[in-house]
Amino acid sequence: MKFLFVFLILLAGCSTSQDRGNERRNVDEFIELSETHSYFLADIPDWAHFVESADCKKSRLRYLNIEKLMSSFSFDYHKALQFQTAFNKEYNRIKKEVGINYLPIKNEEELFYNTLNRIQSGFYTIKLPKFRRLHLVWIDPYLNNPKKIESLLGGREMDQGPPVLVSMCLNHSELEEFQKKIKYSDINLSLISAEVLSSYSSKGEPKNSFAFEIDQFLKNRELYLYLPRGEKLPNEFRGKFRVKNY
Repeated sequence: MKFLFVFLILLAGCSTSQDRGNERRNVDEFIELSETHSYFLADIPDWAHFVESADCKKSRLRYLNIEKLMSSFSFDYHKALQFQTAFNKEYNRIKKEVGINYLPIKNEEELFYNTLNRIQSGFYTIKLPKFRRLHLVWIDPYLNNPKKIESLLGGREMDQGPPVLVSMCLNHSELEEFQKKIKYSDINLSLISAEVLSSYSSKGEPKNSFAFEIDQFLKNRELYLYLPRGEKLPNEFRGKFRVKNY
């Protein structure tokens, strides 16, 4: 029995792995499924993180099954995307802090329930002003030319409604860092980042592309979407809103 026990320990320590681009993930993690695994979508390949409309490659994210979140916890579209944003922000923070590519299943499950408690308690990562009129400013084409963004934020037009910076390239932490570098870093701007992109509609229906239904996430608002001059409306932005250029 003693030799059998030692053999089992050695066997448990011999984990196999599979290639995933430039990263490797332990195959054992796909076998040791947690209670929350069904709430996550399968990891997508690196090339699928490219956002054609913004001509950029966004950071790797853990996408969630929005339909299941909605049905299990009575979430609407807004809460479901707040969950996806909050979970990914903390997930990426831990990965960076510890220096790993993936969280172990047990830690991922713990983070899931911690995020669930925060959302159910009304603590959101995307903090939005209570004004009825909002000015959503798509910044991706000007990430290397922030003066264009600063000029709009400092203009009189913004007096009619607070600006909300929107990015499909940057995750929430990266967007916070970008804001610190621009002229209005001392203003508490609202930030909507790449985590709001989802392959589910606002009704929880699966779709074959990633999108963000702006008017369903920001209900009962008067919405203005500001696009860099010369840019077409990205396919990812859906809903009813007025488009302006800057």
